[in-house]
Amino acid sequence: MSKKDICSYNYDELKEEMLVIGEKAFRSKQIYEWLHVKLADDFDEMTNLSKALREKLKKNYEICKVKMIDHQISKVDPTEKFLFELEDGNMVESVLMKYNYGNSVCISSQAGCRMGCRFCASTIGGLVRSLEPSEMLRQIYHIQKITGERVSNVVVMGTGEPLDNYDNFVKFIHMLSDEHGLNISQRNITISTCGIVPKIKELAQKHLQITLAISLHSPNDEMRRGLMPIAMKYSIDELLDACHYYFKETNRRMTYTNVKKILADKDAAVIEEYKELVPMFEKMAELAAILRKKRMKRGSIDFDFPETKVVLDEDGHPIDIKPYDRNVATKLIEDFMLIANETVAEDYFWQEIPFVYRTHDKPDSEKIAKLSTFINNFGYTLHIGADEVHPKELQKLLMKVDGTDEESLISRLTLRSMKQARYTTACTGHFGLAANYYCHFTSPIRRYPDLQIHRIIKENIRGRMNDNRREHYESILDAVAKQASETERRAEEAERETVKLKKCEYMSNHIGECFEGVISGVTEWGFFVELPNTVEGLVRVTDLTDDFYEFYEDTYELAGSATNKRYKLGQKIKVVVDSTDKIMRTIDFKPAE
Repeated sequence: MSKKDICSYNYDELKEEMLVIGEKAFRSKQIYEWLHVKLADDFDEMTNLSKALREKLKKNYEICKVKMIDHQISKVDPTEKFLFELEDGNMVESVLMKYNYGNSVCISSQAGCRMGCRFCASTIGGLVRSLEPSEMLRQIYHIQKITGERVSNVVVMGTGEPLDNYDNFVKFIHMLSDEHGLNISQRNITISTCGIVPKIKELAQKHLQITLAISLHSPNDEMRRGLMPIAMKYSIDELLDACHYYFKETNRRMTYTNVKKILADKDAAVIEEYKELVPMFEKMAELAAILRKKRMKRGSIDFDFPETKVVLDEDGHPIDIKPYDRNVATKLIEDFMLIANETVAEDYFWQEIPFVYRTHDKPDSEKIAKLSTFINNFGYTLHIGADEVHPKELQKLLMKVDGTDEESLISRLTLRSMKQARYTTACTGHFGLAANYYCHFTSPIRRYPDLQIHRIIKENIRGRMNDNRREHYESILDAVAKQASETERRAEEAERETVKLKKCEYMSNHIGECFEGVISGVTEWGFFVELPNTVEGLVRVTDLTDDFYEFYEDTYELAGSATNKRYKLGQKIKVVVDSTDKIMRTIDFKPAE
């Protein structure tokens, strides 16, 4: 009678097995701990079990071991390779990789492989057999025993195709993440597959939290079929569809908030949860900083106005108004999107292929002259050469006013002195970004020009950009660019008016309440106060009943004739919500008593 593989029993199965052989259920907990926590290789190591029980276990069960045949330690990085022999003589390989966030182990799931990938030596002899859950676990256990260090991350991408050993692989995942065993988080487990589409979808239905990695090895089906026989059965489109389904079913997501907690807040709990990704985020932040510095050096202008986020209930009524959190994570993505847009624009400019660019013309010299005259009142200057201003001059100005009382006013006036960006077929550069080449490429889901560009790129990389297609795009792109620019203006105006309306609706529920804000603008008829939630309202000069106030244009302030009481830019002030007008979309404040 062949002995049973006791290490392949999960916790519940082992409990049932102990009852079958006439033992108490609690014995299963003891045995499981010896096997999967203390990593025992022999029943005699289980010293809290009676000798009689140990003999019974030896008679009926076996602990399937792996034997280390070769061990190679890298001289250039903290990587160690292991060649393990299974009890039937078959060989598998494992790799230990040491990182600052913990130890990661890459293990095998089969002896040999039948996938037949041209670049992989594992397939040379074909598939010998699939590994049992215990044999996959024992690779990890043996490495832990050799190093004396805990393994915190596991990647199943050694010898074999894990989804071709589906049932054993799934059981292995459950046992590896079981709280009674090593209790490795499923988020720290990665499976690498060549792309068995039905099994990916089946795995998705298990709702595990493991990471799915695809060995794609080619950007198109033709090349992939030459490398990977699996591509003969499942196309890249089918594979991507399975990936989307996996993502939808498992709901694995990385959020801006969590990246901020990792990079800015140094939140220990979040860092631990995503520790396998932390080095990547840190490298991304480092790269983004380099890109940002390079962009700022050439004169790119960054208007950091707070955008408004309106939170609505199920009926569309505003329940909260707050500024969007523009943090280290959002800025990181902005930096990458900007360089992607620049790179694509430059590439297609030099290919001389019909294209849609995002252009921003130099500002009118008259508007810049007026801005220069105005900021002189505050002690700032602009260097204007040959009736033109370099974007770096405007960048310097914004950096100088940063944190001052007049920052909001001067920033807004600077923005208004510039022309609006638009879509064109001629690559004339982007003034605000100080870029010679720029387009909108990164958001094809929400912007039509990006979608149009993706269509052009797709045709080009597929070798279909012949003379006829060039003529087609040359004939339509001017109209596309013009319509996209006009539609963008209408959309922006609609968005502004909608936000203003929702702000009115929200503040109408706060009539009579007191808020503290900052004076954001001063005119002869009153001054504007901006609240921390981005809501802006007007305090009319007619409501300033304690004195007669005069407007001083050079300093942008209102001053009382008798009291000399002053209201000026950047001044903190408490106001009471007096009224709202949803038709005009205006909000009126009064100074708090």
